[in-house]
Amino acid sequence: MSDDSATTDSDREFLEPDAIAGIVDMFTALTREELADAAAELAFKRGESIERDAVDRAIDDAVSEFALVSVEYEPTSDTEQETQYSQSHLAVGPTAFPRLPDGAADLPHILDVERERSIDREVVATAVEKRLRREAARAAADGDDDRLETLLDVCFDVDVWAGVDTDDVRADIERALE
Repeated sequence: MSDDSATTDSDREFLEPDAIAGIVDMFTALTREELADAAAELAFKRGESIERDAVDRAIDDAVSEFALVSVEYEPTSDTEQETQYSQSHLAVGPTAFPRLPDGAADLPHILDVERERSIDREVVATAVEKRLRREAARAAADGDDDRLETLLDVCFDVDVWAGVDTDDVRADIERALE
């Protein structure tokens, strides 16, 4: 497709936050570039093309919704240490219900991505908590009630998903919404 504003339903399906999270979940963590390559491969398998801007927007949306979380990834195996360095990766976040879009099961055979990655869950939980606190403070300062309502829901997800106590953040959000 040459005009990414003419996104079809099938494009949206594999660019939805839960579908993107499903792709990431298959590999434990992916760089933004690797995730963009995965989306391009899925589009190709469907006989379509997709603009990188559309993929970037979909990734940004998934991050904004806490379906994906950006974390620093430290290689753990000797093979990874030879080929990678500490860099930002995307991991599945607390609001995601990861699902594989059609055709995604073949991605591990197509992409040149290490499948043995491991991410410390505490590192991801800490990244989520810090970001939640920052965004709640920003939304409160901006008087953005819609974002505060969204972040209030995220607090509950984070509590369950990561075992992080967000009672103080939730209380701050509730005060800001009064």
